Amino acid sequence: MTILKKVSLGGLTMKRALIITFCLYFLLILANIVLEKTTLFYGWSYIIFLLLFYVIFLAFITNFKQKGVLNLLQTNFSIKTDLLLYGLVGSIAIILIGLSLQYCSAYLNSDLEIRPPQRFNIIYLVFYIIGAGFEELFFRKYIITEFSKKLSLTKTIRLSALAFALAHLPVEGGLLQYFDGLVLGYLFWITKDWFLCFVLHFIHNAVIGLVNEIIFSGVPLLSYSPSVYWGLFFVGSILLWFAIRKLKKEAKSLVT
Repeated sequence: MTILKKVSLGGLTMKRALIITFCLYFLLILANIVLEKTTLFYGWSYIIFLLLFYVIFLAFITNFKQKGVLNLLQTNFSIKTDLLLYGLVGSIAIILIGLSLQYCSAYLNSDLEIRPPQRFNIIYLVFYIIGAGFEELFFRKYIITEFSKKLSLTKTIRLSALAFALAHLPVEGGLLQYFDGLVLGYLFWITKDWFLCFVLHFIHNAVIGLVNEIIFSGVPLLSYSPSVYWGLFFVGSILLWFAIRKLKKEAKSLVT
């Protein structure tokens, strides 16, 4: 079986990769609890805190070795049009499914909090860039590279997607993030590079942020009939199945 090109990321084992994944999960839960209880980290101070946390974490998983960090950050900045389109189809599908689930949540919860629209702030873009960059370096470049040394393509991608979903469980539920992890995981396997995944991840986060801003600022985006949202769910599910199927087939063709 041909796996990803062997890259030294600090000489870590798959067992340690699993342990680190679950440590990150609990650290994120703790961070969310702390941030909800205090106003100490807000605005740019929160961005700086987040950036320092990510830098220290990435240095830790590479055993604080300069070579490991540089290998982790290495990219060829290439974007293949066909793969970008498949990735966008998967991302759009998840957004459509998420919007239909938002409708269900709003329908069941009549106490949906409406607030005034927020003015554009560059902090949001910086947050999306930092978050997408870290998650692609860790969940795709690090996790998939390490797991692929011991496991098959399918098991590697599914475990990386599961780790990605667990990390988002405290805030976003994790279900859609699992399928998002499958799309991005297969893309990483095919390209052997994290940059395209980062671009798609950033676009996805920015669009989700915009949709949530529209919904919670009182725009009647969720006021259509239930059939519209069932339709969005159905279309999104078909598109997601199509994107994952095509990317998985492409990834399998690279395994010999």
